[in-house]
Amino acid sequence: MRSIFITVACAATILAIVFLILPLGSLLMIPAIAALLFGYLAYRSSDESKKKFPKYILIATALICLAGITKLFVIKDKVVNDTNFENRIETSKEDAIKELDDIESELEEDLDF
Repeated sequence: MRSIFITVACAATILAIVFLILPLGSLLMIPAIAALLFGYLAYRSSDESKKKFPKYILIATALICLAGITKLFVIKDKVVNDTNFENRIETSKEDAIKELDDIESELEEDLDF
């Protein structure tokens, strides 16, 4: 039973690390809580001489949780209006209209002949 708990705790810890790296910070807590739970169960079901690895899993998962909470509250996503981009869109529309007018005038000249 101990090996199953350790395997599930390791898999959940790895998934929590992936969610920590990717921009899925709020989903980080689901595998992290599972890793903490299964790590604790592995720690409780281990003999005194074999409690070292489950302890490391618990410490790593606690650090991942701390990093995820810090990332959630410290890093703020801001949406800023890019006026330069909006100006480029407006000028590209004007250029497209001008090109269409030029093409239309060329077609009218070709049809007049």
